[in-house]
Amino acid sequence: MNSSLASVTPIPARPADDGRLEQWRTFLAGKIDPSWREDEWDGTSWLFTGDLDNPRTAAYRCRTPECLSVLPSPHSRCQFCREALRDSGLNEAEFEASYRRDPQRYLVYTRPSQCIAGIKGDRCRRSAASRGLCRSHHARWHRVFRRDGLANTDEQLVEWAAGVPGLDPAPSCIVGGCPLDGVVSSGLCGTHYERWKKAMSQSPQPVPAETWALTAVPYLTGAQFSLAGLRPVVRLEMLLGLQQRDAIAGRVVPRVMRSLATRLTGFASLILGTTEADVMQAIEGQTNGLYFCGQTLHYLRVAFDEFNGIDPTQRPVWDVAALGIAAATN
Repeated sequence: MNSSLASVTPIPARPADDGRLEQWRTFLAGKIDPSWREDEWDGTSWLFTGDLDNPRTAAYRCRTPECLSVLPSPHSRCQFCREALRDSGLNEAEFEASYRRDPQRYLVYTRPSQCIAGIKGDRCRRSAASRGLCRSHHARWHRVFRRDGLANTDEQLVEWAAGVPGLDPAPSCIVGGCPLDGVVSSGLCGTHYERWKKAMSQSPQPVPAETWALTAVPYLTGAQFSLAGLRPVVRLEMLLGLQQRDAIAGRVVPRVMRSLATRLTGFASLILGTTEADVMQAIEGQTNGLYFCGQTLHYLRVAFDEFNGIDPTQRPVWDVAALGIAAATN
């Protein structure tokens, strides 16, 4: 027996009928650990939000104090901070003590603030959308200042807002993981509503907002990735790969996963009805992604053997990792 790590027999490509695909999906679902990384993984919305203090997650704060960027490598600066340091003429210590990055200028995502409307003790519990007001209070303010002849200034707006009742929280956007308020009849936030309308303008047939939302993804920070946009079986295949790698101390790299989740959207499965070459071609040029997918395909072939009732010890070449056998060392 060869003591080095060997691959199981590759799976030949063949059309995957819906029944077999569903059987494979059910089998994979039974292999998934539902308690995996409970502080980071939301299995309901298929959203991973990395803990920046977890050494097993490759997501790190920019070394510039108060910068909100998240990077895939530690002790480094984001591009904007590097450029600002270069242009400042300051040394690093002086720069870090004085520089404040403007999130609006550089499009750094921050969660919307709370609406400022509400009598003391009855603050509005909805997200601010415009000029510090939620959409409902902003629309109400427009009616008030026009009706009563008020000046549409920030001072008048703030004074008016302090004397009106707050509102209860609005339902969240129906896109999994989206923190914004659902503000239209479709249940989508304003951003996802515009994306849905654009998608519908390019679709040969209408898709209800509720159906479209199932595969839509929220805005993702540098510490996040979403598998929601993948087909149901591929979601589970990728998640199994993540969990198997995690078991051997492999780090989760959100940036790599975001790229893979975009490139693999056309696959119904990474095993059934396709070949390893097809998968690798789809992610060509993504070095870390190729490595992750290579490992994931290996784990999936092992699982596929189990799915088909194949005893791994009956293979001409044994997969020592799958069998839990330590490789011999000299």
